[in-house]
Amino acid sequence: MVQGDREHSSSSHPPRIHGLNVASECAPLEIVFEDPRLKKTPGEPSLKLPNQFTSLVEGLANGDSQKERRRQHGLDSVEKLRHKMARLRNIDLVRRPHQAPTLDCWEQLVVIAATVVDLHLGEEDTASLTINSLNGRELSHDTILRDRKAARQVVKLIDAMNLYWKHDLAFDLLVLLDTPLSILRQQSVHQFQGLERLLRGCTPSAELQYCLRLYIPFLVMLLRPVYSLFEVQDALNTSLLHESDYDAFLEVVALRYDPIKDTWMPK
Repeated sequence: MVQGDREHSSSSHPPRIHGLNVASECAPLEIVFEDPRLKKTPGEPSLKLPNQFTSLVEGLANGDSQKERRRQHGLDSVEKLRHKMARLRNIDLVRRPHQAPTLDCWEQLVVIAATVVDLHLGEEDTASLTINSLNGRELSHDTILRDRKAARQVVKLIDAMNLYWKHDLAFDLLVLLDTPLSILRQQSVHQFQGLERLLRGCTPSAELQYCLRLYIPFLVMLLRPVYSLFEVQDALNTSLLHESDYDAFLEVVALRYDPIKDTWMPK
């Protein structure tokens, strides 16, 4: 009985492992319950701007840099602008898909704006064929939507800066932005707003000379001459300029059609 009592007594104490008392030195298990009503607030969207945006702002910092930037992009003479408009008028990605790789960034953006108008007017086939030709393949629906959104954001930016600056330099932003669609489509509304805030710190030079307003609806109408200005502006949600402004635009552009070469050329 003594032996049995001794065994029972020794088994009632917790074992010791390497000199540690398990019961006294192990931390108790702690269970934490999270209140599902306390949702985490989402992080603020990134406001980091692409290099093209910051480069644009730097290039418009003063009158001299504005002149140089316009010269680099061929915006400093009537002749250069007429050639740009003739080139734009000849773009037809449905009939000539081989043109797509040759387009400048601003021309790609005008093409996307034209597809926004196509869809607005029920021309789905024209829009689809144009987008596929522009990219050389079919894009996901999400990417197409982001491209259209980018085009609308640029239209909105130009309108806002024209009203703020009260200067035609705003219309040059389409070309001066010089940003590929692959980058524009990644920018959020907040990033376009950030660009607008930075541009408000730039003052257009009074020495800049203008002969042509590169208003996106006017450029779309060079691609889609069968559409009316009202239809194009309605689709792009802009009403900045009017029919009389478009007539003045056409007088400066002064294009002629060469039936032998099947191309539009400056007069």
